[in-house]
Amino acid sequence: MYKELLDFHIFEGISEQSKERIMKIPILYKEYEAEEIVSFFGEELKYIHFILKGTLKTTEYSIQGREIVSSYYPKRSIFPFYLLYSGAQTQPYNITCFKDAQVIHVPAT
Repeated sequence: MYKELLDFHIFEGISEQSKERIMKIPILYKEYEAEEIVSFFGEELKYIHFILKGTLKTTEYSIQGREIVSSYYPKRSIFPFYLLYSGAQTQPYNITCFKDAQVIHVPAT
């Protein structure tokens, strides 16, 4: 799985030494079926998600209980860097598999 991870554009041109360090990080690979929950609102923000295949979506709920899709993340997407940079500690939304997906989860810390 490390080869697939290092194929993402964010790692293009990095040194061999950096690649070796990345390969020491304990990654988690998981396959999800459509509608399967990846993580829930309020859970600790633990991972950066690298989508190898399929699509994930983030959803929030209105006061009336209506689902609001805030974003779709297709294959080759990487998220949620913006939450990490903002200092968020927990998920502000649910993450659900929209289309069967293969995801590499890299620890956020």
